[in-house]
Amino acid sequence: MSLLFFYISINYYKIQILQKKFYTEKALANQMKTFEIPAKRGNIFDRNGEKLAYSISRYRVYLDKKSFNIENKNELINILGVSEEKFDYLYENKNNTYTLMRNIEQDIHDQLLIEDYDGIWMEDDSMRVYPNDDLASRVIGHTNVDLDGIVGIEYSMNDILKGTNGMVKAKTDAIGRRLPYGNEEIINPINGSDVYLTIDEVIQHFTEKSIGKGLENTGAKNVYAIVTDVKTGEILAMASTPTYNLNEPREKPENVSKEEYEKLSNEKKVELWNENWKNPIVSNIFEPGSTFKIVTAAIGLEENVVSPTTVFNEETGYINVYDRKIKCWYYPNHHGRETFVEAMENSCNPVFVQVGQNIGRDNFHDGLVKFGLNDELAIQLPGVVEYKVREKSEIGPVELATMSYGHGISVTPIQLIRTLNAIINNGNLVEPSIIKKVVKDNDILINENIGIKKRKIISDETSKNIKLMLESVVNNGSGKAANISGIRVGGKTGTTIELENGVYNEEKGIASFYGFAPVEDPEISVLVIVNEPKDSIYGSVVAAPIFKEIMESALRQVGVKPNFKE
Repeated sequence: MSLLFFYISINYYKIQILQKKFYTEKALANQMKTFEIPAKRGNIFDRNGEKLAYSISRYRVYLDKKSFNIENKNELINILGVSEEKFDYLYENKNNTYTLMRNIEQDIHDQLLIEDYDGIWMEDDSMRVYPNDDLASRVIGHTNVDLDGIVGIEYSMNDILKGTNGMVKAKTDAIGRRLPYGNEEIINPINGSDVYLTIDEVIQHFTEKSIGKGLENTGAKNVYAIVTDVKTGEILAMASTPTYNLNEPREKPENVSKEEYEKLSNEKKVELWNENWKNPIVSNIFEPGSTFKIVTAAIGLEENVVSPTTVFNEETGYINVYDRKIKCWYYPNHHGRETFVEAMENSCNPVFVQVGQNIGRDNFHDGLVKFGLNDELAIQLPGVVEYKVREKSEIGPVELATMSYGHGISVTPIQLIRTLNAIINNGNLVEPSIIKKVVKDNDILINENIGIKKRKIISDETSKNIKLMLESVVNNGSGKAANISGIRVGGKTGTTIELENGVYNEEKGIASFYGFAPVEDPEISVLVIVNEPKDSIYGSVVAAPIFKEIMESALRQVGVKPNFKE
């Protein structure tokens, strides 16, 4: 007995005294756990401080299989409102300790505290909320359940919005629940910054309303619109149809029937969601058609190969180029004798082919590059596609002819409006911007370089002449449907055939309209694109009326009033 007592005493001394540090560390490793303290994700505001996205406090429920009494299952799922099928699936397929449910509200949290089920505990959580549901959905984007942005501004500005999580080392009980007593080591989180967009919530609302009405009236596949401040490059509205609900991003898309949707596999649904979340204004390329005649006219005037009063005799309705017969939209009719201004009003293809030929391949190509069509876009949006101008060696006589009236050249809507804005902005090329500022604790961290001129692409005189020509298009030509009483409006219609796998599909057209106001000092520009309208493919019929509605609302919001005295 003495020997046994001596042996135990020696080992007791070794464990308690000599190996104290080793066993203390092992005990603490079991007792202490590190819990993450999530940083508060920053808010997203419009330019006037209206909330577009914010986070609210919620709770996360954990379950430990070893301690949970399965007889409490029915009571628990009734409180949580979770289905029995989902509960059983998680219980059978998850590890011993797992997240049972997220984003539970305060009343459920309080009820679970009262019930105090073994094996059930809760931690703080957050939930992202979008107060306007689908407003500017493809611009704002949304987050996943862990509040990481996956599309839109939520994705491109994720690091700034997310902040840095903190952590706390705390004592826990046998199943890992944090105990309310004992020493804790805390590293406080650094909350995310607030992001202010250049978007104006009111202009965005009316833009979406107008393109929704246009979609219904034209039977089109979809309609896009972008509204910008001409001088600063700020995007005041960016909208496309059909839209989606940011609070329920995985709902059935509007343009898919319920029957079709239910037949899709999970993989196909994911593909469909990803496609539905894309922003076509920065990611889709198209042939601009006659809106691109503004570019050809600007290069022609700048190169002094044509003037507004130059006379053309267009007597056949077509022009022969190399081995091709290039027709006007008016063919078999023709416009006859017309000045360059009248050719712009009539959107006469043969005249613009001649202007392109007079400019020449090299000067035309160099003009396109100078006008920014090869520049990278610095806009803070994901999925931006930058379609480059083809090399000079790839431009033959036919290619030069078709490019001069907007065919055989592809752009994204954001690329097109950047270049067209520069032409009417006294030739000043300004980069489009979507971020107004980033604010951290009331201090501005980042102030986007709004209104910074990249370069001057044409003279003031050329810009002035183009503005007057485009005003004439609205007053006397194909853009009459865009006329606004008391305000001088300039603009240009566009019509093209959709290109599918390298082949033109005559049954699918794209109608567009680019316009600006007021002509004497442009403040607002609007680009409208109507994809696959049913009854008419002409921009004058389909896109111009949508432009007019949007422009009227935008001018009213920025304080430009009609002048009926002149």
